[in-house]
Amino acid sequence: MRITTKSKYGMRMIVQIAAQPEGKAAPLKAIARKLNISEKYLEQIVIPLTKAGYLKSLRGASGGYVMGMPAQQLTAQMVITALEGEDTQRACIGEVPGGCPRVNICSVIDLWKQINKAILSVTENVTIADLAEEYQKKCEFLDIIDSLEAIQPEESPCAR
Repeated sequence: MRITTKSKYGMRMIVQIAAQPEGKAAPLKAIARKLNISEKYLEQIVIPLTKAGYLKSLRGASGGYVMGMPAQQLTAQMVITALEGEDTQRACIGEVPGGCPRVNICSVIDLWKQINKAILSVTENVTIADLAEEYQKKCEFLDIIDSLEAIQPEESPCAR
């Protein structure tokens, strides 16, 4: 399974959106500033998440992004698959026709299969709601006021 920067940033972004109060849109510019990630890069990441129905875009003065489905129903694996594509996660282990040309002679394919299986067992059972709740607990524990409007990148504990 491939987990690239796209998935890492996508997960951080969607957790920020899920952590917002119900119905409150999270502006992409504010998320980019808070997470210290290029807004242009986040614009590329929201496209597949919006197409998949995981996020919704709201226009207007208080626009931004909200969850397109309940965070309790959205797993980390669903987000990763939307961002990376299903075939890229299965090609190396011979599950996609025409994937890896070395599949019949690869000495480590069983290792990659075991690693994929272990990762899937975790990512399929962790929801975005779980991650948002964990984020909020950490903010409370560290006495951090979480606000997309007020934070500057150098102040953000999430920017590191």
